[in-house]
Amino acid sequence: MVQPKPENIMIGKRIKSIRISKGIDLAKFGKMVNPPASASIVSRWERGINLPNSQRIKSIAEIGNVSVNFLLNGTQMSIKDIKKFQSTLSRDNLTDEEKKRVKEISIETRSAIQSVNEPFDKVSRQVFKNSFLAGLSPEELTLANHISILLSHISDSEVSDSFLKGFAVYLDEITHLLSGSISKKDFRECQDALSKCIDKNFE
Repeated sequence: MVQPKPENIMIGKRIKSIRISKGIDLAKFGKMVNPPASASIVSRWERGINLPNSQRIKSIAEIGNVSVNFLLNGTQMSIKDIKKFQSTLSRDNLTDEEKKRVKEISIETRSAIQSVNEPFDKVSRQVFKNSFLAGLSPEELTLANHISILLSHISDSEVSDSFLKGFAVYLDEITHLLSGSISKKDFRECQDALSKCIDKNFE
C-alpha cells in the first residue's frame, strides 16, 4: 500500500479540523461540499489518501472560512507573528480578513494537537476499549493518553506493590472524577497522595 505524501496528510488534517469545528460527521460534511461527496470519500481526504479537486478545495475553504492557500499550504505565520496577531483579538471590530486569519490559526493549532496525540492514541487503544475512547472529550482523551503511556512504562519496569496499589486508587478516582461523583478538591487530595507515593518509590 502506497503511503500518502506528508503534504497530503497535512491538507487532510486541515479538512478534518474544519469538519470537527463545525461539529458534523463525515456524511453531513460531504453533503455541504460542492459538488457533494460521500462519507467514504471525505474520509480518504482526511487521511491524505486522495485530495479534493480544485472546485471542492475552494468549496471546503469557503465552508471553513479560510483561504485556499491556507488549506493547501497551512499558515505562513511564524510563532512571533501569531502571538502579535493574537494580541489584536480583543477588538470588537475585526475585519473579515482578520476573522479568517483567526480561523486559520485555530485550525492549524487543532491539526498540530492531532499530530502530537496520534502516537499516544495508538497506545491508548491497546489499554482501553475503542468504545470507551470514542465517548471522551478532547480533554478526557488527553488524560487517557497520559494514563496509557504511564501504564506502558510501569509494565516495563520493576515497581513496588505499594506504588501499584496507590496508582490503582488514583485510576479509580479518575473514573469517579470523569463521572462527576467526586469533586475536584477530592481528586486533588488523591493526586497529592499519588505524588507522595511516587516520591517514595522513585527517589
